Amino acid sequence: MTSELPKESAQDISTRRKIILSIILISTLIGFPLWCLTTTVHRAELPESKIYQLNEQLISSIHYEIPVYLDLPEPLKPMIYETQRLINDELKLKNLPIDWKIILKNEVGSDKDYKIILELNEETESMYISPFDDKIIKLMLSSNVITTNKVPDFITKVLIDHVFNSEIKMFQELNEPESVLKIPYSPNYHVTLSLLQGGLTPISWEIEKVDSLFMNYLKNLENYAKFSLDSQVEHYEPLSDKINLRFDNETGISYLKESDTSTFIDYSEWGLDQNTNLIPVINFIVYIPSIENSPILIENSESNSFIVPQWGGVTILNTSENKLTENDLIPVLEVMASQLFQLIGAPTEPKSPFIRSDILVRYQTLKNLQKSIENLLSLVKLAKQLPTISIPDSALTQVEISIDKIEEAIQSVNQGLYGLGSKLSGEAFVLSNKAFFQKDMHRKALLINTRKIFAFHHEQSPRTTLPHTTLPRSVQISLQSENHTGENATILSLCRNQDLYEIMRSVRRLEDRFNHKFHYDWVFLNNEPFSDEFKTKVGNLVSGEAKFGLIDKEHWSYPDFIDQDKAREERKKMSEKGIIYADLESYRHMCRFNSGFFYKHELMKPYKYYWRVEPDVKFYCDIDKDPFKYLRETGKTYGFTISIHEFHATIETLWDEVSNFLSLNKDAQHENSFIDFISDDKGKTYNLCHFWSNFEIADMDFWRSDIYESFFNYLDSKGGFFYERWGDAPIHSIAVALFLDKEKIHYFEDIGYNHGVYSMCPIDDDIWLSNKCNCNMNDDFTFRGYSCGQKYFEVTKKTKPPNWKQYADL
Repeated sequence: MTSELPKESAQDISTRRKIILSIILISTLIGFPLWCLTTTVHRAELPESKIYQLNEQLISSIHYEIPVYLDLPEPLKPMIYETQRLINDELKLKNLPIDWKIILKNEVGSDKDYKIILELNEETESMYISPFDDKIIKLMLSSNVITTNKVPDFITKVLIDHVFNSEIKMFQELNEPESVLKIPYSPNYHVTLSLLQGGLTPISWEIEKVDSLFMNYLKNLENYAKFSLDSQVEHYEPLSDKINLRFDNETGISYLKESDTSTFIDYSEWGLDQNTNLIPVINFIVYIPSIENSPILIENSESNSFIVPQWGGVTILNTSENKLTENDLIPVLEVMASQLFQLIGAPTEPKSPFIRSDILVRYQTLKNLQKSIENLLSLVKLAKQLPTISIPDSALTQVEISIDKIEEAIQSVNQGLYGLGSKLSGEAFVLSNKAFFQKDMHRKALLINTRKIFAFHHEQSPRTTLPHTTLPRSVQISLQSENHTGENATILSLCRNQDLYEIMRSVRRLEDRFNHKFHYDWVFLNNEPFSDEFKTKVGNLVSGEAKFGLIDKEHWSYPDFIDQDKAREERKKMSEKGIIYADLESYRHMCRFNSGFFYKHELMKPYKYYWRVEPDVKFYCDIDKDPFKYLRETGKTYGFTISIHEFHATIETLWDEVSNFLSLNKDAQHENSFIDFISDDKGKTYNLCHFWSNFEIADMDFWRSDIYESFFNYLDSKGGFFYERWGDAPIHSIAVALFLDKEKIHYFEDIGYNHGVYSMCPIDDDIWLSNKCNCNMNDDFTFRGYSCGQKYFEVTKKTKPPNWKQYADL
């Protein structure tokens, strides 16, 4: 006999209904708004049309009219009209990209204006440009010039070919790359004057007078930027063992070649890499050699000095005095002032520092406006490429103020208020930089173009391996350098037929910068057969052997243990959260293939080393040294160029599974691991740092090792490639950091590289110059806020480039 449940009373039923209704009401009134609040991305609306308008109209809306005063009596006024006509005609021939004019005025002018004074000289015509701030231009006129009515021609020639010639050339080359010497623009700089001596006997200088004298030079540049100044004396700073001096036994003089000046400065031992300023520092060194090393002369240098691009200048002063007086220092300070002008991009002519400063201010104002608008355009493009990226109100405010500053600067220039225009353009540049480098935005921006979206179709064809080459292999080998013995290595690209022209650009760039000298094979892999067109066009660019392969079906499909319905649902959830590539199956197959299968492909099995190259990447510098050979000779295993933070929403459970694996494999972690790079608390949590794996040069023996095979298989079994969106970059990086000796990890600081929105550009001047790089150091990502570059240098205790703070977000 079954017992029946007691019947509920009407009161119980009423109570239960009230509870259910309360839960529904709370969920509706609190839960739903909370869900919207936590999943909705705030996007302030950028003034796109205004930014595009500024970009289109900048050059046409800015007008330079430089007044030059010539006070003549009334009967001679026609001469001014004629001279103006000649000047206008000459300027038309210059084909300047902007509206730039010299306007003659028949007035006295103020003390700070350009003024022409005519004087009679019976012998010959000549000119004199005042070195002082009165900007007086004296023209000595011969009787012949006057009687032949050539005075207008003479005035025109002086103004066009001498006084303003540098400015005209600078504007003619407005869109050309800036000098490699120039320190990137900043509205603020700090100048450090250092007296370093190599001997034991202390030497002093009159610091107060030194500072006072140099401040006079800096005042000339007050319309360009603000400068602060300090000075120091350092005793017993011996020369580095690396310095390359040639000693002449007959004269007793040590000579330093111009090409060897980079070996002269010992940055770390001389304490020159310890600047704590948050603004760019310009360094000037007066070095007094010890008696044993003196004298030292720099070949082909009258001033016995040299410039370190984007860093500062050095003057070698050979003296036995133990105190440097004002008279001793004036010539040295003049050299420093000349170096300073070159370092900030001022012209070398005319000799007047005041006129050169004026020219720089006018030119840099327009450059600042261009760069400001470029920053704003980049922000607009970034927002369009990532529809779900957050645009905080603070970024919008910075954009709007930057636009206001740009418009005010243009108005100031058009009114001839060049100092004010310079100040406003500098402020616009700073604000536009801040807007673009908002860290909150870059958490998602890093994911744009992290990899090409692999929208593969999954219709499988019979597996084929299709080697292709444009020349017989024997002919290719014979073309290699006699001194080069190739390593057992290949270049690897995962790409699709529709990536044809993007991968061709990558191949050509790396061949031009590197592989035409070494002729390594190139393996191309696809989950569909490559077309004949693809093989022919790409193979034609490869100097080694081009091989084309099809990926095995089991390496590009769902494993049996994956619940595809669950995977589909998780993709949908991630897509609703706005996570990039969230709904792409192919992207997950790509990440899984790159994590655990590429090195098992038949075409990859013969090789030990590989270099991964993706479609449409750039290589900025010559690569004369074989990186594969470097790995073998040094015993390195893994090399990278860019490190960055991962997006946590894509790997929410990854570190938990890594920790579980380590608990099951107690001896897996290397005793000298790189754990401190990927964790800030000795492995309790993951700090999201990883090596950006779209560039990696590595030894595949590591991926083929038992420990990595176990690690990958364990992670693969957890389903994170499909239930979340685990990427190969964090998986490779975590494995390298945990299971390798950290000494086997190498940062290729000399390989300039770009992928999408992020670049590695060598900021070491010697590397940049010697490797013939063509990248902009301002684009280097190494020390930017969302990079892990600073973390890498902190953990490895490696010395940063001396000028790193100029390219950092501090």
